[in-house]
Parts: sequence; structure tokens; C-alpha cells
Amino acid sequence: MHGGQEGISFATALCAKAVGGFVRIIGEHLLMRDVREAYLYLDIETSFREVDYRKVCLNRIRAAAVKDEADIRAVHKEDFGSVFNRLVLSFELTDADLEWIPTDESLRRVQAGERDIGLMELYFQYGRYLLMSSSRKGSLPTNLQGIWEHYLYTGDAVFLREHFDVLEHCVTFFYDFLIEDEEGNLVTSPSLSPENTYERSDD
Repeated sequence: MHGGQEGISFATALCAKAVGGFVRIIGEHLLMRDVREAYLYLDIETSFREVDYRKVCLNRIRAAAVKDEADIRAVHKEDFGSVFNRLVLSFELTDADLEWIPTDESLRRVQAGERDIGLMELYFQYGRYLLMSSSRKGSLPTNLQGIWEHYLYTGDAVFLREHFDVLEHCVTFFYDFLIEDEEGNLVTSPSLSPENTYERSDD
């Protein structure tokens, strides 16, 4: 897949390796049937750094696909561990017996009113993992951080001065957009974001 006729262009490549069964491409869909194991290799490249971004993307996927999964995992653990292991979060109230419960079950238990402090630790570390995955030394800041965070990341005071009017208008917009709820808190008006779905009581 590639796109972006204006601005920054991009390419996305996906390679599927399966043990047993078969893999078939049907239009824009990838069909796997009767497989025992499946590994998906995904790479995305843009024209921001690479002129021939499609070739770079494909070459990177091909290089990864010929490697053994265990070797890739080992390199990944070593790479992330050098950053990840700088911080350890642990609460005294963590129940060690709950550490072996699958995450989906832990979520259901917490939603039902039970306490699982270990899930809070996991959520915190998951956030760190996502941040490390999206923004590393020598790369761009994490997407959707905005101008102010972009300034905190780079310390570029010149950039901040040149775009401060954008921040000012954002603040003005939210000052007008926020409404006061029954408890006196300022909240945003009811709105819908495409990644969220809602159920109404009358549905």
C-alpha cells in the first residue's frame, strides 16, 4: 500500500509466514486457514527520510522475513531492554498470585469491581513500551503530541515563537468549547471520534 499524493508520501508492506495450513491474498484481504502458527512482518516508510521509500520499505520487510523469529525477538528484547529496564514500578499492594492471570481476565475482574494493582503496573509499562516504539533517539517525536510537546521534546525556542499563535488559538477554542457539568467541572461537549463507539440506553 502506498499513498499521500500531497505532502509526505508513505508505503506499507506486510509479509505473512505461516506454519501449516495455507495463506492466500484475496483482494485487499489476507486469508489464513488451518495454520498452527503465524508471523506478520509489518513495515512503514515515508518520503520524509527516504526518496525511494517504497523500495526501502520492501527491502526491510524482505530482510526481516528471512530471519528466524527467535532471533528477531532476542534482538528486540535487547534493544528495548536497554531503555525499558531503566525504570521499575512496583506497589506493595500488588498480589503476586494475580500476576499469572491473563490480561483480558484481569480487565474483566477490575471491571467487575475487584482490585488488581498489578494491572496498573502493567498498564504503566505498556504505555512506556508504546512510547519507546514510536519515538526513539534519532527519530521524530511521537505523533499527535502537538506543538507544545514537540517543543518539550526538542527545546526549539525559535520554533515555539514562530508557532505560538497556534497554541494561543487552541487555548481560545477550548475556552469557548468547554462547558460546565453538574459538578462544576469543565468538560467537552458530547462528541464522537471515529475510533470510539457508543451504546445508547434506548437502542
